[in-house]
Amino acid sequence: MDPQDLANCREIHAGLMAKERNSINYLFLEPVETTYFPEYLNVIKKPMDLRTLKENLEAGKYTRKEEFYADAQLIFDNAIAFNKDRDSKFVVDLAKRMIRAFDRLKKKTEAATAKRNGGGDSSTAAST
Repeated sequence: MDPQDLANCREIHAGLMAKERNSINYLFLEPVETTYFPEYLNVIKKPMDLRTLKENLEAGKYTRKEEFYADAQLIFDNAIAFNKDRDSKFVVDLAKRMIRAFDRLKKKTEAATAKRNGGGDSSTAAST
């Protein structure tokens, strides 16, 4: 992965883990405990959580930022898919709030990269 993209992904992850998000991120920090939710793996084919996302990033498993973005989004999409038919929408609401935070962090880092590269979107600036 490009060093700037790696730095951006780390910044996004740190933002998702930030103290000010403790009230909404706590359900996504670790893998889902399947002993409490044995049906989880019947519904969710590719589990993902913030710890695994960070481990994958640091292990070099992502060759492009889009792969990191997809797994980050997957965390919250999985939560919505697994909990959408439950009586309580608490988890779904938290996941939607985390999606909004993720989108803001992504836009912020992309804009900062574009600005450092002389304006425009970061993919165009990086290729010139």
